[in-house]
Amino acid sequence: MADIHDGKRGKDISHRGIIFNTDGISPFKSSVVTVWPLLMALTILPPSIRMNKDNIITLAVWSGESKPPMSVLLKLLVSLFEDLQNDGIVLRTSNNTKRVHFVPAFGLFD
Repeated sequence: MADIHDGKRGKDISHRGIIFNTDGISPFKSSVVTVWPLLMALTILPPSIRMNKDNIITLAVWSGESKPPMSVLLKLLVSLFEDLQNDGIVLRTSNNTKRVHFVPAFGLFD
């Protein structure tokens, strides 16, 4: 089985992907309200731990009687994509500092 970073571009540590997901849940059986978390995972993490609950980042949560308007989600995502691709984030370890730029790898929206 291959991973998203097994290809030629995947070897470049300065550009990494982001995985997005959202899906609605009903917190109570009799509730008409649904909750839609917008979640993000970093492909820079090894596949074995990438989707662990401690590594999932909650970007936003929509709550209401219907699905969130797609225009609201897209506006948030486009702004986030631009910031992460253009500015990146600085990752620090005990002996190294590196600016990493992230690009959207894929998303799943129900």
